[in-house]
Amino acid sequence: MSLIQRTAIPIIVLLAVVGVGVAIFTASSPFASGQETDSCDTGVGIGIKTRNESGQNVASVRHGDVINYGVTLSLLEPEPGTTYCNFGGGTLTITLPSGDEVVVAGSEDTPAIETVSTGNPFFSTTVNYAVNQNDGVQSNPDDLENDNVELTVRARYSGGHTVSSTGTLLGAEVEASGSNLVRMVAPSVDIVISPSVVQDAAVPDSQTVYQGQVASFNVVITNTGGFELSNIAVASLEDAEAGEVSIADCARAADSFEALAVGSSTAAYTCGTTTETSFVQRVQVTADGTATDTAGGAIAIQVSNDDTTTVFYGTVAVGITITAQSPVVRLEQNGTFDITVTTPTATGLDNVTVAVRIDGPGEGQSTDSVDCSKSYQTVAADAEVEPYACSEAMFQGINTITATVSGTVPGTETVLQATDSTQVEAITPGLSIAITPGEQTIRSGATAQLTFTITNGASDLTGVTVIDPDPSNTIGLDLQICDTALDAIGDLAANQEISIICTTAILAEETSYEAVAVGTASDNSTEPSDTANALVKILSPSTAIGLAYEESDTQIIRLVVQTLKVTETNDGDSPLSDVTVTMDPTGVVLTRDSKQYVSGDANNDAILDPGETWEWRVVTVAVAGDVVLLPANAETLFISATGYGVDQLGGEVTIPGDVDEYGEVNIPIVAN
Repeated sequence: MSLIQRTAIPIIVLLAVVGVGVAIFTASSPFASGQETDSCDTGVGIGIKTRNESGQNVASVRHGDVINYGVTLSLLEPEPGTTYCNFGGGTLTITLPSGDEVVVAGSEDTPAIETVSTGNPFFSTTVNYAVNQNDGVQSNPDDLENDNVELTVRARYSGGHTVSSTGTLLGAEVEASGSNLVRMVAPSVDIVISPSVVQDAAVPDSQTVYQGQVASFNVVITNTGGFELSNIAVASLEDAEAGEVSIADCARAADSFEALAVGSSTAAYTCGTTTETSFVQRVQVTADGTATDTAGGAIAIQVSNDDTTTVFYGTVAVGITITAQSPVVRLEQNGTFDITVTTPTATGLDNVTVAVRIDGPGEGQSTDSVDCSKSYQTVAADAEVEPYACSEAMFQGINTITATVSGTVPGTETVLQATDSTQVEAITPGLSIAITPGEQTIRSGATAQLTFTITNGASDLTGVTVIDPDPSNTIGLDLQICDTALDAIGDLAANQEISIICTTAILAEETSYEAVAVGTASDNSTEPSDTANALVKILSPSTAIGLAYEESDTQIIRLVVQTLKVTETNDGDSPLSDVTVTMDPTGVVLTRDSKQYVSGDANNDAILDPGETWEWRVVTVAVAGDVVLLPANAETLFISATGYGVDQLGGEVTIPGDVDEYGEVNIPIVAN
């Protein structure tokens, strides 16, 4: 059999052997299967196993990994019609990826290779090896960027001999070599940016913040490749169209981190920012590494990666309502209110306070309610504070009650505040009516005029009317005309006053009038009312004149000298002014200021009051001046007196209107 024929192994068998990391080499020998023969082949199988420290086969490694190599020598399974020779002795050497050679069998310090036959393989001792990233790039410098860096270990068997059936080494004819590859994990780096506090396990890569809160992120960088990394830098990126924002606090310079060993991670650092919109935060890590090629030159390694997290911005608000239990109360009663505070639906609040203030209608009428104010250290999110009622005294009039709630968003200085108000009217219902003049005097046959003044108190009134207690006018006055209907006044505002003028029918005798003003208070709880009266007197002025003479012994030839006593008495019901008495035929005019006045004006006010009598003395002489010409046969001297005056209504008391204003006397004449 020729050498070519002996080495012609079917391709399918070769691929199967190579697939398990075994390389096959052959040499000629005159022996086969341990028996001496004229011709046999040596089929040496050599296999390399790469295992980790746990004994598991590995196909990929990283810088710093400790792996071990073991080599197996075996006699191949012969093909039909082929005889392989046993073999033994020789030296088995492993060439490591670093280029160092290690003799694992056949030296003075390593086990000898015994006879290798079918079913009797030789297992070498294992060689531990610490992976160095330089090993890979030295042999594969162009494949670094293609993630295709491989480490090669080689095994070489040399100096072996075929073995006779008696175990005799027959000749130095046996050798073989093989190799095995493991892939270096390509350089890579990972960065993770995530919320400092995961709020929702179902959405771990997002968070929600509210007014004033900081969106905080943890950033962790991990060397996920097979090479050491250094010069690690982090940048915060921004793509406005993608909703990204750049946060300077998240970036880190290249000198912020030490070299990052394979599989190691940086301690998490926290960055953050406040926001008023939702956004995406994207950070990118860039790392360098170096390896040395076979010529000692540096080969640069650079990797990068990025990660994102989402921040949802939520607006929150606190709410408060205050409701008056009654919109109108009496002044002596307290106003009562119900207060309800509602906190935000997504965040609690700290330092929550409720303050209540009452403002009255007047200047300086304000007060802070101590009983209505509340405080809470913390209120949970979406927790409606139990409604509570409070009560406070009111000022007269319309009061505005304002309730304000405030609280701080946890972890921030942002204060949320809300205000609500309501009004309560404190009333003092009051209504008064006056009729003016309360008493008046008119002449009989005239009409009287009355003014009704209706005044409201400090509270609005509705349905105000003036009631005539004697609508049929069986007694009292008959009101004929009013400029406003007394029974349809309607509403009166607080402190409002109206006047209504009415005229009576023609009156002939004294009479009085009573009116009642009524109205309903705005709290519908009372009907204030008031009553007023007026009297109309019918005037009947009158005076009485007295005239008398005093007897005199003086009588001179038909001339009469006589002293007359003249009086005027007010026997009516009206004071009289401008009182005058005239005498006829003498033509004497008497007033209070005439020198003939004697007495009677008690008040000395020139007013002849009812029941008062004034007196004059008049000397009457039938001579020139006060001359009365008498006929020759005259026996008496006839003298009359007439009284005049002006009553309180401006009317005159005189003949013929008043019957008692006239007096007369006959003075007897004695002949000479």
